[in-house]
Amino acid sequence: MSDECIAKKNTLEKKKTKVLFMAVSKNTMSGGQTMLLNILKNINKDKYEATLLVQEECPLSLNAMNEGIYVHYEPFTKGIKFALNNRKLRKIVLPLLLILSSNSYLKGIKHENYDIIWCENFTLLLLASKYKFKKTRVVSNMWSTINSKFALKLISFIANYIIVEADFQRKNFESIGRVNNISTVYSQIDSKIFTNNYSKKTAKEKMGFTEDSFTIGFLGGCRYSKGFDYVVEVANELINKRKVQNIIFYVAGKTETDDLLLDAKVNDDINHLGDKLRIEDWISDKELFYKSLNLFISASRSEGLPGSLREAMGFEIPVIATDAGGSKEVVGDMEYIVHFSDKEKMTHQIADKIEGLLNNEQKYLSAIKYSKERVQELFVGTKWINTIESIFDELIIVNK
Repeated sequence: MSDECIAKKNTLEKKKTKVLFMAVSKNTMSGGQTMLLNILKNINKDKYEATLLVQEECPLSLNAMNEGIYVHYEPFTKGIKFALNNRKLRKIVLPLLLILSSNSYLKGIKHENYDIIWCENFTLLLLASKYKFKKTRVVSNMWSTINSKFALKLISFIANYIIVEADFQRKNFESIGRVNNISTVYSQIDSKIFTNNYSKKTAKEKMGFTEDSFTIGFLGGCRYSKGFDYVVEVANELINKRKVQNIIFYVAGKTETDDLLLDAKVNDDINHLGDKLRIEDWISDKELFYKSLNLFISASRSEGLPGSLREAMGFEIPVIATDAGGSKEVVGDMEYIVHFSDKEKMTHQIADKIEGLLNNEQKYLSAIKYSKERVQELFVGTKWINTIESIFDELIIVNK
């Protein structure tokens, strides 16, 4: 670091950096928003003054306020809400509408002199696009997968810095020529969630499962993007076709807006599973949910760096996942990865891997050990927040 940069850094250390974290209000705490809350909780309060912007009161805003974070509410306009909920408009009209709304949307905070605006997703980045031409630095955070070349180029143009959470996302940006001011930062889970209040026996009893049942968990509700239809197919394959005994599929995270709730084919398959498939809303007690499981599966069509996989592994649960997005980077061992392909082939592959663990105790115990060790090595702790802070510091020094 040059003498000039060192002098700038020393000056900055005497003044707090003001960071606005922009997020979308949701009814439940998604994996990404859990990670955002970890940043807000653990960011160095002596160096950074953090503000959270959301559209309305939500679990994220309430949790943030409990941590002493100031929350600003800025509702979406009726036009933006309508476009967000209309699939056709979302692709064609929404990006232009968001850019045009950038100046008016942030009117409630336009007099605030924020040094950095951190955007949770593409929608919010577009709403912050006016800052591209101001002194404020705009950081685009990528917790979802975007493959559109146009969208990638737009993100690259607007964002002063891009943070991705998996290498496959970084390669997408490199394919359009963005190689500077971009970092892969593995978000990490707060070790405090790995409590030890229940034994597996107690957790199963509390959740209504017998101790000898082999419970297979899935945390994606009834959503197409999460592959709920694949989970139902796998359950039918094992229970009704292969006649595997004593297994139960436990699906959590259902919401009223899940797009497969009314799918006729899926519901017909569910009816054939009876009490072997249990579907519930969001489970607030994570330890109770995970410790009631013997195996966790992820059948996602699209992923960032899935938090549910990391949590399951942290609770010493073997996992099987599709190779969507960053799932491969989380799981690591390809023995537990299924290549995304046609439904019939993938259904059989997942079912085969489940049976392989169910029928081989030594292999199952090895999978438990592997899950715990991998997560502890890469995905637990708060060191990643230090990396985020370093990125913020670099942006401010360069901008002065």
